[in-house]
Amino acid sequence: MSGSARRRWKQRVQGLALGLTSLTAGLGSAVAEGPAAAPLAAPSPTPQQVSKGTSRLETVEGQRVLHLYGDAYGRGFEHGRVLHDGVLDAVSNYALAELGTGPFNLARALLVATAKVPPTLRREAEGIIDGLRAAGGARVPALDRDLDVHDLLTINAFTDLVAVGCSSLSTWGSSNDAGSPRLVRNLDWSTRPALLRNQVLIVQHPTEPGRLATASVTFAGFLGCLSCVNTAGVGAFFNMGYGEGAATPLQLLGGFVPANLLLREVVEAGDANGDGRVDRADVAAGLAAAKHAGSYIVHAIDATEGLVVEVEHKGTATRTAADDPRLPPTALIATNHHRALAEPEPCRRYDLARAGTSVGPLSAQAQWTLGRSLALGSVVNTLQYDVAAHSLRLWLRAAGGAKGAGPTPTHDLKALFATPAPGNAL
Repeated sequence: MSGSARRRWKQRVQGLALGLTSLTAGLGSAVAEGPAAAPLAAPSPTPQQVSKGTSRLETVEGQRVLHLYGDAYGRGFEHGRVLHDGVLDAVSNYALAELGTGPFNLARALLVATAKVPPTLRREAEGIIDGLRAAGGARVPALDRDLDVHDLLTINAFTDLVAVGCSSLSTWGSSNDAGSPRLVRNLDWSTRPALLRNQVLIVQHPTEPGRLATASVTFAGFLGCLSCVNTAGVGAFFNMGYGEGAATPLQLLGGFVPANLLLREVVEAGDANGDGRVDRADVAAGLAAAKHAGSYIVHAIDATEGLVVEVEHKGTATRTAADDPRLPPTALIATNHHRALAEPEPCRRYDLARAGTSVGPLSAQAQWTLGRSLALGSVVNTLQYDVAAHSLRLWLRAAGGAKGAGPTPTHDLKALFATPAPGNAL
């Protein structure tokens, strides 16, 4: 995060927290810090049985792939246990170092009072905390206490308040040499070593009925979806939005679902619109049905084509290739500016991507090269999802590494989703 972005984040958190405090001054301790405050979610139903959970950790060309099996709590427990050091490293040396404990505690108080977390993901977060404790403890020196569920969920809600970059390009039909949909995206965020060294590809194998397995390019301790694909082939990729429609303190009192946790819930739940299919329309329906705090963009893709969903507190809007006559009818671009919820603003990366799609059918390598040319200096990872091939090409920036340097292995998603659980936990 740049210095100016960090200042904007702190100013927004402080303004929201102070405004919320004044609005709730006569309502008791709704924004008080700590477990006594209003919960970040409605109480979770007590499961009849909580599975222990199992896991499998592999390395592919230097990239960690963590398989998690079981119910939400069990998978969370294994996440915290296996990635113990990475979770605490990312919290202490990225999140708290980047933001400072003061702004972090303000954000925590704000989110405890207003955020609504899906119960399944809250159970997963509880599992992570217990996994940390079982693996050696959850102490965070900067907080002078153990990490708790409220802290972890606050970190998972950062993108509702923080300014990051990101870009994505999807092509299909006549814009691709193979005809089937592909998407390339850059996650532009921060070059802090503690963030970069804790990147991981997590494959969730849920045992709850109706939950779909997902593959997510993420960080140790991060439950939400930044870049994720489910077993139905639907992919969802998060970009920060530069819109002006973020919620006011008064509007936040009505509650909201943190963006990346919501996106994870939508992708894992599958058929959000109840039409009997799992496709890109379910991403749009799931986002439209929720309340939002910040401004963001989701680029979804399925076996047919891409779809962009723009999100602000006031609502959502979808965008297709047909909405930009300067684009081929089989290509779609998302950067950070809204183009359906607001009048489009000039964007060098958008123009570069549009020019690149006009040259004719793109090979997978040509799309990859074009996509990487859109990355900012703060790029954390780049990926390419080929829907028909069930493949995920992935570059993860190494701590201290140069932009674009390092291996780009291709992961077979069909094989990842079929990977069996081990007989016992690792």
